[in-house]
Amino acid sequence: TRNLDTNKLNGTVPQEIWKMTNLTDLRLSGNFLVGPIPSELRQFSRLQYLGLGDNLIEGTFLTNLTFLPLKTLAIQGNKLSGTIPSQICIMTTLETLKLSYNSFTGTLPNALGNLTALTLLDISHNNFTGKIPTLPAQVELKCDYSGIQDSRCAYIIVDNGDYLAGSMFIVVVAFSAFISLLILFIAVLFIIKRKHPIVHASGLVFNLCTLFGLLCVVVSVIPFGLTMNSDQSIRDMSCKTTFVIFVCGIITIFSAISARNYPIWKM
Repeated sequence: TRNLDTNKLNGTVPQEIWKMTNLTDLRLSGNFLVGPIPSELRQFSRLQYLGLGDNLIEGTFLTNLTFLPLKTLAIQGNKLSGTIPSQICIMTTLETLKLSYNSFTGTLPNALGNLTALTLLDISHNNFTGKIPTLPAQVELKCDYSGIQDSRCAYIIVDNGDYLAGSMFIVVVAFSAFISLLILFIAVLFIIKRKHPIVHASGLVFNLCTLFGLLCVVVSVIPFGLTMNSDQSIRDMSCKTTFVIFVCGIITIFSAISARNYPIWKM
């Protein structure tokens, strides 16, 4: 066994690891490892546990892994992409498969149903399409935010494009509400100006603008908060959405303060 979890390792896997060809347990999760899944892993003919989760590993699912006698394969929390190969059916000893928080695409191979020893399959937070194949009855499935259209999976996202479209919808709604309320404020201003002193109109517009601005600032944290556990691309878009709504709120508040101190309707 070689446990190097959370050891602040960076770069590629240390070369001395490849000399331990009799390893049955290799744990390298929670580091800063980069590059693809090492092809050197194929020489570990006795390896039963492979933990590469929560690193910065890129590339695709390594087909060579399917020839290892693995019981646990944990490659979650990386930057892996591409499809899951049908050769995964060879991994008949596999009990735990963690693929979450990556950018895998395509459909899941029907060969997953041949993994009779499998007890946990975690495909959440990916960009898969299609449906989940028939799995052995004992499998615990985790598929939230995976892109899979299945009643067992929460918040179905077909792909990043759909999510981005949804996020842009939020931005558009925020801007539309911003502009609509400004138009409403101007309308209210002219109505009140006809019947009451200007100072009353100034106070009303100031209060309404300030209230709306504060509401925007508070609401702006919602998109980011809902996607804190999502993959990087989704978090990036949420940050942008949050920023846009937040800026709308700040601009409104400052505009209200400026309008009260220097009311344009006095010009």
